[in-house]
Amino acid sequence: MSWFTHGFNEDGGDVAPNTAWTSWHTYSQEVVPGQVRFYFDGRLVGRIYADYPDVTPWVLQNESALAGGYAAPGSSVTIDTTWVTCYRYAG
Repeated sequence: MSWFTHGFNEDGGDVAPNTAWTSWHTYSQEVVPGQVRFYFDGRLVGRIYADYPDVTPWVLQNESALAGGYAAPGSSVTIDTTWVTCYRYAG
């Protein structure tokens, strides 16, 4: 799993490159003034220091690979999403 930000401070990283994908995992991000924080299974795994735009798209995306080993044409995947929410920052 990886994260990547566009536009305000382009940055990215691999969240859990050595994780076994044989069971469920949780992923979350927090956008607060001055930074975006990324969590995997409750552990902080990345942080970007920058002012996040007031309005921006939020995309859940699946890719088979970025550098080879691509999925076969016509293949598909299901992303099971239990909960997505967005709050207004009041702090």
